[in-house]
Amino acid sequence: MTFLDYWIAPKRKELEPSLREKFLETEVIAGLEEAIALHRSALDLRPPGHSDRPTLLNHLANCVDSRFEKVEAAADLDELISLRQAILDLHPGPS
Repeated sequence: MTFLDYWIAPKRKELEPSLREKFLETEVIAGLEEAIALHRSALDLRPPGHSDRPTLLNHLANCVDSRFEKVEAAADLDELISLRQAILDLHPGPS
């Protein structure tokens, strides 16, 4: 990861929820698509084990969930299930 990546990643983290909120208010899917792309990009900059990864996975899952509710694409539901499972895998419950 470059210095620029370290500088940009927190800025993306701040922008993505705003784009989702804009979608929730306007229902213009383009903003949601942009938020999803930014979340995926931010995840690429946060390798497994990074402390921000669970939060970013959750934000991405929320965006995919919003898109699923709007367009009802089966691929979104599959991705949503995978994302929620990945979040659960990061926080295993008691044995």
